[in-house]
Parts: sequence; C-alpha cells; structure tokens
Amino acid sequence: MDYEQENILIQKRIERYLDQGYGSVFLKDTRVATMVQNSLLKFDAVRYNLSSWVVMPNHSHFLLTRFEDWELEQIMHSFKSYTAHEANKILNAVVSSG
Repeated sequence: MDYEQENILIQKRIERYLDQGYGSVFLKDTRVATMVQNSLLKFDAVRYNLSSWVVMPNHSHFLLTRFEDWELEQIMHSFKSYTAHEANKILNAVVSSG
C-alpha cells in the first residue's frame, strides 16, 4: 500500500470514529452547536455559498463553494478561530497560553 492510500485509509477510520460520537463532545451543548451553525450562516452569500451542513456532538461537516475573493484557508482559519474562542467563552473554559 502506498503512502496516499494509507492516508486515505487512516482518514476514513478517523471519520468513522468521530461519526460514532467518540472524543470530546462540546458540540452536544446546544449553545455551542447553535453558535457553530450561526457562524456558518453568517457568511453564507458573503464569502461562500453554503450548500449543506450538519453539526454533530464532536465535529461538523459542511459543503460550500467559496467566492473567488476568498481562499479556503482563509475561510477555515476564520471559522475555526472564531468558533473555538466563542465555544471557550460559552463553556467558561480556560485557554492555556502554552
């Protein structure tokens, strides 16, 4: 098995694991799940066209088509950064600076 096939297999195993609800389930908190959904919807028709999404207890999936002026890396960085900070606020989590 070559390197690329091995990576695909590992990724599929990780996705199955996550889809079964293992790991941290911060998105099980309705406040956090709603915030994640709202953050996706906020930039729909602004930075991208959002086709579909699902917020699961420990991760989310979404399909979007980015607008020409926005790189996928920018969209993902913004989304992850914002939702992580907001989730920490909601959950009163202490973020270590280490």
